[in-house]
Amino acid sequence: GLIILAGLIYLNNYLKDDSVERTIFFICFIISSSYIIARVSSNDIILIRRTKETRQQVGHYFSEKYEIFNNKRLPIIWVTIIDESHLSNQKIVRIISWITGHRRREFIQLTLLDRRGVFSLGPTIIKTGDPFGFFENTTTFNSIEKIVILPAYVKMEHFIEPKGSISGGVARKSRSTEVSPYAVSVRDYITGDPLRRIDWKSTARLEKIMVKEFEEDPQSTVWVFLDSNAENVYESKNIHIWNSYIDPLMRKNNYEYEYWFRDSFEHEISLAASVIDFYISNNRYVGFYSNNKKMVSISPEGGVRQMDKVLELLATINPTYDQTLADVILSQKNQLGNESTIIIIVSKINNDLLESIKQIQQKDLSIIVITIDPNSYDRNINLSETTLLLNLLGVKVITVKNGHSLNEYLQEQSYISS
Repeated sequence: GLIILAGLIYLNNYLKDDSVERTIFFICFIISSSYIIARVSSNDIILIRRTKETRQQVGHYFSEKYEIFNNKRLPIIWVTIIDESHLSNQKIVRIISWITGHRRREFIQLTLLDRRGVFSLGPTIIKTGDPFGFFENTTTFNSIEKIVILPAYVKMEHFIEPKGSISGGVARKSRSTEVSPYAVSVRDYITGDPLRRIDWKSTARLEKIMVKEFEEDPQSTVWVFLDSNAENVYESKNIHIWNSYIDPLMRKNNYEYEYWFRDSFEHEISLAASVIDFYISNNRYVGFYSNNKKMVSISPEGGVRQMDKVLELLATINPTYDQTLADVILSQKNQLGNESTIIIIVSKINNDLLESIKQIQQKDLSIIVITIDPNSYDRNINLSETTLLLNLLGVKVITVKNGHSLNEYLQEQSYISS
């Protein structure tokens, strides 16, 4: 518009035509009106984003409500809403037209979550302007609300059981109200005891509240070690797979769901969450270690709270170059109880890791290595040599490929390896 106006003014200096002058005045009027409308439209706008969810999972849809309030008498001709919260790789842009004075407009936005982490619901950019698009005003709304996106994991019905599930295991001579495979006695209820531990049969028989006591089985403790070394991460070259389907995490073929990951570290995170969920669901105590800028650890416990702690940690952990998993395993060698189950989840098996496994085998541990086939990430690497060495050491090896169903593949491999 300004270019046309400048051209007409230049032309009018030569023609001195009334029609050209009227056109110049008309364009000036349109531009001035557009500027005023754009400035007025950006005033007294309030944006609120609401959600009932504070935790969600990768691969699921996140639902939130956007509310736009026009607190002035004059209408808003159009408004563009741009979400800058990074909840998803897909940029969310919504255009709404004609919001009358002292009114509000709202809509529900569904976002497919394709990355884990902790995110804020914002910033959100609102753009308003005039009907002709000459002028545009931008307002940014920030939010303090956070949402935790947990990693994707599957519920497994079968996996390798710890040695503690075999009869004849030696139990600790300590009593606890926490669930273990061994309920050994009952006692009177004490204020603060969990209600879920009440033995209702004994309570009815003795006509007073009785609580179960358990003995902990040291062989049922499971330690999960996750490799976070960025040098061992494989990136998928088949990024087109992510852009070819609505759901980038999994798609359904003729038989079952296929799970695809951008890189092997996200694959490891999902495997760790799936395995930990299986053992905790089967009343096992699970501890967690990972190599990062500082060693990451969670003491072995059971129950829903432990699962929540592990999932929230897995939501935020990222690969680094600071230390190796082999160093973490050796540093925690003395903390691992005899005959515990050790699960090591890695993308690459190197000589340092093999040496650390040899050293912890002196404690009669049951060791399981879950590794990722690099060829499924378009890396031409032969795994047969390292797999053979682990098998010679008596270590169970489960190899998982990108694109396979986590549930079926882990379970089938665990049967083969056990």
